[in-house]
Amino acid sequence: MSAATLTIIFGYRNREPERVDRCLASLAAQTRKDFVVLFVDYGSWPQQAAAAKAVVEKYPFARYIYTDTRGWPWNRSHALNIGIRMARTSTVLTTDVDIVFSKGFLGALLGEQDGQSIVHCAPVLMPKGMSDYTQLTSAQIIAHSTARTHRGTCQCFPLPAIVQVRGFDEYYRVWGREDEDLAQRLIHFGLADRWINGKVTIYHVWHPVDAKRHSGIEWALNWARMAEHYEINKLNLIRNSDKWGRYISSEDRQVYRFVDSLSLETRLSLCHEYRYDPNDSDAFTGLFEMLCNLPRGEAMAVTGCKFPRINARNRCIQDAINKGMEALGMGVRLEYPVNYLHAILNDYICKHAEVVADYFLGCGRDEDLTVLVRA
Repeated sequence: MSAATLTIIFGYRNREPERVDRCLASLAAQTRKDFVVLFVDYGSWPQQAAAAKAVVEKYPFARYIYTDTRGWPWNRSHALNIGIRMARTSTVLTTDVDIVFSKGFLGALLGEQDGQSIVHCAPVLMPKGMSDYTQLTSAQIIAHSTARTHRGTCQCFPLPAIVQVRGFDEYYRVWGREDEDLAQRLIHFGLADRWINGKVTIYHVWHPVDAKRHSGIEWALNWARMAEHYEINKLNLIRNSDKWGRYISSEDRQVYRFVDSLSLETRLSLCHEYRYDPNDSDAFTGLFEMLCNLPRGEAMAVTGCKFPRINARNRCIQDAINKGMEALGMGVRLEYPVNYLHAILNDYICKHAEVVADYFLGCGRDEDLTVLVRA
């Protein structure tokens, strides 16, 4: 195998091992072999982590990296930045396990990367139930192709440039804007913006929205905050501190003094307890007051955190009832309950690292507890 010139970086949490295998198999079939893979598992649960690790280790070009961020929201920026800080090649590609690469993809990509550009390839969105892109007709490929504004599934950068701007902005959590944000910053930094659509194709395998990865954070509220952050900061080239891309080990997690790292059961006898009541208008006032008054290194366990999850069956029933009430002119709707606690805490923790040293959103058997450790 020739010396690697490209590092391909994946961020991952709790996805099906078959999806990982399909993606890595498409890389193994590439005509160019001068690449390595850094597969960053951003805090999967033990069973999913073991399954992913077994798949990754089948491929000699791939390295599995587990960072213990259990209980933190999914943060693709942080996951990819961990890989970027570990990269040792002049060029990096950030991508997702949902992607299947056609055989000539890396040849076309590296042929376009001149060390002064960001190179993108927008995917073809494969229909539900289809995982083999060779089954697609040319008409389907045209119908399911995405526009050249779809940056996130494939971005190839010169490593020195991305290091100089300190990588992806780690404010972006759960889902939203990190790819577009970084691309625009690098364009302002002086890189050219190039697309290889038309020369080669990549395919995005369908999947349902996976709320389990999102730590019970209400997505619409989170998306609004990500969009606000993007607009306010888009001309600021450097965002993160010099600790960007920090690898997190289990030993780094202060919260495991209060939460068992294996069972994830909370040691309530060691914590100050606070009962969150979503119907109490002063609930957040009391929570933040108690947190700020905690002695350094002590923890509070917040109950009442359970995030209501709705499955497809219940959603269909709700929609049918709402249509019936609308037809009867009743002027009311059934809405699924929302618990905003984790969304509010997520934002607070990001803005106030001087207050919260570590945390675990949604631990315990029913995910009804959140533990916050005072900095």
